[in-house]
Amino acid sequence: NLSLKEQTMIVDADAHVVETEHTWDFLDASEKKFRPQLFSSVDNSNMQYWFVEGKSVGFRPPTLTEQELIALSKQTGRELQTAPEARELRDVELRLKHMDKLAIDVQILFNTMWIARVADKAEAEIALCKSWNRWMAEVWKQGNNRLRWSCVVPAMTLNEAIQQMR
Repeated sequence: NLSLKEQTMIVDADAHVVETEHTWDFLDASEKKFRPQLFSSVDNSNMQYWFVEGKSVGFRPPTLTEQELIALSKQTGRELQTAPEARELRDVELRLKHMDKLAIDVQILFNTMWIARVADKAEAEIALCKSWNRWMAEVWKQGNNRLRWSCVVPAMTLNEAIQQMR
């Protein structure tokens, strides 16, 4: 007989991943011209912004220091100390260990960049979505089916959106 805890799968259905320069390493050679550029604020180097096709498409959430995470954890009453390598999926094994510590079986990963439209040109949108989805597929392969993701689709091109969902 299994206990209720042993029968229950815990799914974090709102986990986020912070895009990094590595996210765009999955662009095809012909798509490199669409690679987002990351710029830091002159006033605050911890604030960074992604630019696509010469325009800002949103900020990259700042990486908090260990001390800032400890203070925020105390303030919220939640354990928020996650290593940047785990948050940014530079170290998938570390992300899985952190999930184990929190007793989470599966995380559904969401992007942080596509809060609004990312590209004006359909071909740029297709390339960026494809790169993000390829990156997540690579993470999924390393994550033993514990790290799943919501597909980012190029909404300007429905045939391509369907293709990328497949």
